[in-house]
Amino acid sequence: FVFSVVFRVNACYARWGDSHIAWGDILAKSLELGMMSRSWIVDQDLADRMSRFIILFSYATKAILRGKSLSDDGEDGPALVKRGLLTQEELDDMNDNPCWQPHYCVHMIRLILVEAHLAPGGKALTF
Repeated sequence: FVFSVVFRVNACYARWGDSHIAWGDILAKSLELGMMSRSWIVDQDLADRMSRFIILFSYATKAILRGKSLSDDGEDGPALVKRGLLTQEELDDMNDNPCWQPHYCVHMIRLILVEAHLAPGGKALTF
C-alpha cells in the first residue's frame, strides 16, 4: 500500500513539474514573439493588435487548462475587456467556441501577419 501511494505521489509531482516547464515555455515564447513583432512590424496599429493577441493567447490557454472559458465567472475575460486588451465582440466570438479560444488567438496572429505582408508597398514590415 505504501509503495503505491509513494509511486502515485512521485508520478503526480513529475506531471506537475512537466506542466510547470511547459507553461514557462509558453510564456517565454510569447515574450520572444512579442519582442520580434515589435521589431519587425512597422505599422503601429498592426503591432498593437499583434501584441494584444499574443497576451490573450496565454490567458485563453490558462482558461482552457482549467476547463473554463474566458467569459466564465472568475476568469479574466471581462477584466481584459475593461483593460482594452480585448473587445466585447472578440470575447463574444471566442465564447461561441470556448474550446478553441487559444486557436482563435493564433488565427488572429496569423491574419495580422498576412495583413502586414500584404500592405501596399511592403511598408508594414522591416524585413
